Amino acid sequence: MKIAHISDLHIGKDSDPRPLDRFDAFLGLIVQQAPDVLVVSGDLVHVPEDTDAFQTVRERLDLSGLRWLAICGNHDIHRPENASQFDDFFGTTPRVERIDDVDFLLFDSFRDLPTSDRSKEEQSANHMANGRVSQSQYQLMERQLSAPTRVAVVHHHVVPEAGAWVAGEWVDEEASGVMMALWEHKSFLSWCSANDVSLILHGHKHAPADPIEHDGMLILRGSAAYKEEGMARIIDVRGPTVLEVLTF
Repeated sequence: MKIAHISDLHIGKDSDPRPLDRFDAFLGLIVQQAPDVLVVSGDLVHVPEDTDAFQTVRERLDLSGLRWLAICGNHDIHRPENASQFDDFFGTTPRVERIDDVDFLLFDSFRDLPTSDRSKEEQSANHMANGRVSQSQYQLMERQLSAPTRVAVVHHHVVPEAGAWVAGEWVDEEASGVMMALWEHKSFLSWCSANDVSLILHGHKHAPADPIEHDGMLILRGSAAYKEEGMARIIDVRGPTVLEVLTF
């Protein structure tokens, strides 16, 4: 099976047409590769109240003719406790989608971290950035697993990094308190390894990053498609192996 992976579209950001233009361009490149499925790992829109942006992304995906799967990111929902238009347009998560002999484990790493568990700084921000996966999600996944090949899709990055850009300044990721790796990321990686996941696809961090191999799994970040340095990947699930890196 051949998978296309893209992330962090941020359609509707600052009324700027460029994110949508870049998304259209990436879809054109991806269609040429004829993947079996396109995976979008969150932050499809920039403002969760923007119905037009959600509608536009859904229409573009449908018109592409591609089979697609999408999960929510922290920009797709205003607060963890809130209902979201995302579910109406792209389906609810967490869930497992089986395509041929591959299980796609679609996690929701935003709503499992309630507002009350977040720092005061994050609670006062325009949007909340951090995320977590709870035991209830793991249990749900375990009940639905059936295919021999398994791909985990989560919005938040699962390997901490040295720092993050905050208000135009490069600061320590832990010190910043925002744009952090998935809370309890070690538990997530251990669970994936124990349940025979071979490929983890994520977004959240916007800068491109090299593939990471961890405990027999390949971890790939879909860098922000709306930025000039953004990219998409074409992946052969066997191995798994990166076949192409799409940029323009």
